[in-house]
Amino acid sequence: MTTPATDAPVPFPRQQARTRRFTLGVPRGVVSGVGDEGPRILFLRSRGGDDPVTEVWRLDPSTGEEVRLVDVDDLVADQASLPAAERARRERAREQAAGVVAFDADAALRHVAFALGGRLITLDAASGRCTRYPGAQTVFDPRISPDGRRVAFHADDGVHVTDVAETAGSAGPARHLVAEAGVRWGVAEFVAAEEMGRSHGLWWSPDSTRLAVTRVDESAVTTWWIADPANPAEPPVAHAYPAAGEANAATSLWIVDAATGERRKVRIDAEEEYLATVRWDVDPLTVLVQSRDQRRARVLTVDPGDGSVRVRRELVDDAWVEPVPGTPAWAGEHLVTVEDRADLGDGGTRVLCLDGEPVTDAGLQVRDVAHADADRVVVHAADDPTRLAPYQLDLHTRVVRRLGPDTGVRRAVPGRGAGAWDVHSVHDPDVPGVRVEAVPAGAVPADDATGA
Repeated sequence: MTTPATDAPVPFPRQQARTRRFTLGVPRGVVSGVGDEGPRILFLRSRGGDDPVTEVWRLDPSTGEEVRLVDVDDLVADQASLPAAERARRERAREQAAGVVAFDADAALRHVAFALGGRLITLDAASGRCTRYPGAQTVFDPRISPDGRRVAFHADDGVHVTDVAETAGSAGPARHLVAEAGVRWGVAEFVAAEEMGRSHGLWWSPDSTRLAVTRVDESAVTTWWIADPANPAEPPVAHAYPAAGEANAATSLWIVDAATGERRKVRIDAEEEYLATVRWDVDPLTVLVQSRDQRRARVLTVDPGDGSVRVRRELVDDAWVEPVPGTPAWAGEHLVTVEDRADLGDGGTRVLCLDGEPVTDAGLQVRDVAHADADRVVVHAADDPTRLAPYQLDLHTRVVRRLGPDTGVRRAVPGRGAGAWDVHSVHDPDVPGVRVEAVPAGAVPADDATGA
C-alpha cells in the first residue's frame, strides 16, 4: 500500500489543502487476522491523494494484491447526510475525509460493520458483498460481535441490535435493546471523546452474549447553542458542553444481555467521576476510572453477573494521571499498564509495567500498547522525540526487542490469532509517503518484507 503522489510542481499550501494535510490516500485503520481462507488484512484508504472519499480495502499479505471492497457511490446517494453524533465524532477525531472513516470487524475478519450516511452496512470481507439494513437513518458507531453474528449500534439515543445478514436480501430490522427518555445510551460523553480518547460507548463480551454499555445523563450539563456561520439561515444547534468547573455528564456503565435487554449497573464509586477506558476484548471486563482532578486513577475488573468491581491497581500523581492508549490490558494473567516513574532516567520515564513492575528500560518512553496476549506485548516507544518504533516484550523470556530499525516513525498492528501477519506502517523521513509492510507475526521487518 502506497500513498499516491501529488502532481508536481504544486505550491505547498495548495498541496496541503488538496490532500487535507496529506492524509488523503494514506492507508489507515489497518487490522490483521486469520479467516477461513488464511491471513487477511483490511484497511481504509481513498483512491488517491486528492480523493476525499475513504473506502474499505483488503490486502493479501502473501502476494501484496489489494482489492477495493466498498464502492461508496453504489451504497448511498447522500454521503453528507450524517447523524449529529457522527458529525461530532468526526470533529473530535479531527477527521477530514468522507465515506467510510471507521469500521469494526469480527474476530475472524470476515464480517465488517460500518455506518454510511446514517445507515448500517455490513460487508463480507471474503466475497465483497455489502448489505444495507432497513430502519433508522441515525446509526452511529456500529460494533460487531466477536462471533460475527450480530451488530449493536447507537441510534435515536438508544442501543439497537440486529443479526448479520448471511445472504443477499436477508437483512431484517433491528430491535431496541435499551432506551430511556432524556438519556443517551451507548455513546461517549464529551469529556471522554474529546479529552480521554474514548470514542465508544458499546463493548461486546468475548463470548458475544452481553454488552457493556454507557448511560449518559446530560441533564445537569450547561447547554450551548452553536450557529453555523456558513449557513446563517439554519437555527443554532444545542450542545451539552461541560465547561471547566461546571457539571459533567453523569456517566455510568451497565451490563446488558444481548438477547433479552436485561441490564445491571456496574458498581463504580461516585467519586470516580470519569470513565476513562473500557476493555472487554478478553475477560475480565476491565475499566479505568479517574477522579475529577485526574490525580488518581484505578484499574477495576468487573463481575458481569452482579456488577461488583475489584480494584487491581491504583495510580496516583501529584499533577496528573494520563490515560495511555491500549491500557489497561491483560497479557495472560498479568495486568499491563504504562506508568510514569519519576525515579527512572533523567527527568523520569513512561514505562511498560507488568503487575506494577517496570519491564522496559529507563529513558525509553512508551507511547501506547498496540497488543497484548499470553505470549507477547507490543508497544510503541522512543528514546528520541523524532523517532518512534514498535518494541516487543516476550512474556516467556522477559526480553524486550525493537521490531525493525530505529529510524523514522514505525507503527505496528499485530495480527489476531496464530498464523496472522503483523503490519508495520513506516513513515520514512527521507521518502515522502507511507509504506506498509506485512511480516510474519513477531518477526523483524526486513527490507524485502511483503508490502505495497
